[in-house]
Amino acid sequence: MDALPLGTLYDSLRRTVSRWGDRPAYAVPPMAGRAYHPDGKEYSWNEVAQGVEKMRTIYARAGFGMGHRVAILFDQRPEFFFHYYALNSLGCSVVPINPDYRKEEIQYVVEHSESSLAISVDKRIGDFHAIATALNNGLAVVSFENFPDTLPAPRTPAAPQIAPAPAGAPASDFLIQGPDAHGIPGLVQLFGIESPGLTSCLAIGEHVAALLAA
Repeated sequence: MDALPLGTLYDSLRRTVSRWGDRPAYAVPPMAGRAYHPDGKEYSWNEVAQGVEKMRTIYARAGFGMGHRVAILFDQRPEFFFHYYALNSLGCSVVPINPDYRKEEIQYVVEHSESSLAISVDKRIGDFHAIATALNNGLAVVSFENFPDTLPAPRTPAAPQIAPAPAGAPASDFLIQGPDAHGIPGLVQLFGIESPGLTSCLAIGEHVAALLAA
């Protein structure tokens, strides 16, 4: 583990690149007939960083930032990580789409995640265009194979940046605020908690119950 504060995934990537840039990062083995990299493919950390910075520039130039969500259907392509780290660096969330989902299931995920952009491999992009038409909410759809240098602007503005913690304060991955913080009786707000494990759920539940009982 790093002795430094871990920061974001993007921060961890930059540290890894600085230490192990020429070492393998992601790879897929050869598989004849596969739609992508049938002869296999390996990316070093330096190559990953180059791909990430290219994607980061494109997303940032289009106005993607804190709170935006991007739905992605790439099958198992390693290039997914170029987008993943790039979006993380800008405060965006990735909405991974299972390639086995039917169109109706994809639409449910895209609609409820309030994604601003969908990126798909060409074999499923027709479904995404149909979904965008059905939703009629400004969802933009682009191709993975023909990813453009200029993206449509997100349909909503980015959220305000979260103020950094005061100097010397411990870093936090999430925030729980009870009535003593916001003054509203019976309200507990949870920020930054995503898919906690069972043990974490029990601890969070106990803490929330204590806040409500106070």
